[in-house]
Amino acid sequence: MALTQNPKAIFPDLPRETPTIDKDGHLSPLWSLGFASLFQALQKNFRNTGILFPSITTDEANEVVAIYSPYIGSPLPPGLDNVSGQTAFNTTLSLPQIFIIAFDTRTPPNITGVKWWTFTIT
Repeated sequence: MALTQNPKAIFPDLPRETPTIDKDGHLSPLWSLGFASLFQALQKNFRNTGILFPSITTDEANEVVAIYSPYIGSPLPPGLDNVSGQTAFNTTLSLPQIFIIAFDTRTPPNITGVKWWTFTIT
């Protein structure tokens, strides 16, 4: 899974251009696909034992860092989301990680650092 600056959403948006049901009372194909995508995403990330962290490799984590690193010393540009707090399970390290974007106190704030922090549960 290659990450980009505009990754595909894990949950689909509502199909706003078409009616929900057809003249026979059946879900329209776009709504049916939307629900199927939603159910698939939920089945992939939720278990009886709880919510799963999304999986990420160290290479993929480094790609995320590479997206944000060029902006250190400047404000977060429009169109690039602040993804601080994104949590993932690094399958290379077999450890949970959280992505942090640090900002200074200026207005607008400048990015001072970006990093995946590994945490442990003790």
